[in-house]
Amino acid sequence: MKDKLMSLIVKARVILFVLIFLIGCQGCKEPKVRLGADFDGSVKWALQKAQPEINNFASDAQIYSILGAMIWKDGRLPANTGTWSFVSWSPSLKKICQVTVSYQGNTSNSIRDGVNPPNTGSGTPLPAGWVNSTVIFSAIPMQEITKNYAQLVVFNTTSYPQAPNIAVWGINYAGGKNPLVRWDGYYIGTQFN
Repeated sequence: MKDKLMSLIVKARVILFVLIFLIGCQGCKEPKVRLGADFDGSVKWALQKAQPEINNFASDAQIYSILGAMIWKDGRLPANTGTWSFVSWSPSLKKICQVTVSYQGNTSNSIRDGVNPPNTGSGTPLPAGWVNSTVIFSAIPMQEITKNYAQLVVFNTTSYPQAPNIAVWGINYAGGKNPLVRWDGYYIGTQFN
């Protein structure tokens, strides 16, 4: 019962994140391709910007999940919109910190109580060696990409039937199937219920 409740709470948070993003993005311009180095705008680029805030939050903080909004089909933030968010937990503080990095590289954070770690798909922090978003998106077959950008990208937030208890990227292209890619870049397939 407790696991189901925690799972519902995690799903509610993801839905809330999407709703806040969509409300905030009303009237946003169509996402535009990002120029520059392949690393710019990727999740590892954003992590470099978020890591100091995570370290300032707590020395024992570990990242449990990543949320992305409006991610271009190359795995990077567009030139004019989008965010990456990192959800970490500190066992000593019993708190959760979410650091969000905008397409411009600006950061913001929120901290909330969290006696237990966030309920994630794998039940653990992100695995060591997880690969960059550019690798994840390049693993998706072209026929599965239904738009130039994904509205929502979630990493290690849900346990999918195709990969139970494994850290997985779920990529949501509105109106299409959701491709699933394992943390190491292996393409699993599309999400089914």
